[in-house]
Amino acid sequence: MSFTYTLLVVPSNSNNRWLKFLLNNSVKKHGKLPEKLLVDLSMFNFTKPFHIVSLACLIEEYHLKNVLIKFKRNKSDSDTYLEKIRFFEYWEKGFNRNKYTQTHLGTALCLWKINREMIYPYVHFAEQYFKNNFFSGKDLQGLNIALAEVFNNIYDHSKSPVDGYVFTQYFPNIHRIKIAVCDFGIGIPRAVNEYLLSIRKKEISNEEALKLAFKKGFSTYSAPHNRGFGLDTLKSIVMDLEGEIHFYSNDGVVKMYPNGDIEINNTGVEFEGTLIEVLLDTRCLPELELETTDEEFTF
Repeated sequence: MSFTYTLLVVPSNSNNRWLKFLLNNSVKKHGKLPEKLLVDLSMFNFTKPFHIVSLACLIEEYHLKNVLIKFKRNKSDSDTYLEKIRFFEYWEKGFNRNKYTQTHLGTALCLWKINREMIYPYVHFAEQYFKNNFFSGKDLQGLNIALAEVFNNIYDHSKSPVDGYVFTQYFPNIHRIKIAVCDFGIGIPRAVNEYLLSIRKKEISNEEALKLAFKKGFSTYSAPHNRGFGLDTLKSIVMDLEGEIHFYSNDGVVKMYPNGDIEINNTGVEFEGTLIEVLLDTRCLPELELETTDEEFTF
């Protein structure tokens, strides 16, 4: 007999509680899949990029199993916000989630289901959008590289059945650009250990695996063809812009502070995937260097 599963999205400022919510409502928790998923947002009153991308991954997990997606909405500011970023449209029939779609919120790029062929066009668009609208004369190459690094990580190492989601927004009141990316893959610690076992090295703890992932040069050991599994490049970019990284994977959490200090803890929640939030301080964006023309070749 078909049935509807109601996903009650309960507000919480605790990231650990949010990870438990994702875990407890995953497709794997069902003995039999529902015919319809009713995403109940009647109590929803927070709109952080961190939550938006992970909720999108959770809904996408059901969508990929051909479960019909419906929403129960309220009339709050949060509902209006989700409408402006076109969140409710993503699971409507005929909506192309792989393609970049403009939002109705001037400070944010769209919620986007990451597509390998569109990674670099998206990265370029993001750089140009923020430069043209907010940071004329500033060099946004750091934003470009930060986005590319987290995208490549998902495709090269996460083994996620759900292609990741990304959401990027500028918060002018706190001078921050926030980038949030989520996938439901195997998680960084497990990926590191699979690699170590493949080269006949011993398995290490999740905490040690996360430390290794941030170690300079580790990417050259694991995947010399790509731009950075080791996340050291991302770390360097974020430090240059006096930003932060909040990184949740398996049961570990990594927090990197503006001075480069890294803190690794255990969340007690076995989150199968990776959830990353990158914060960049826009006051630290360098000036764009003007191109000069050699007078010898000027006609």
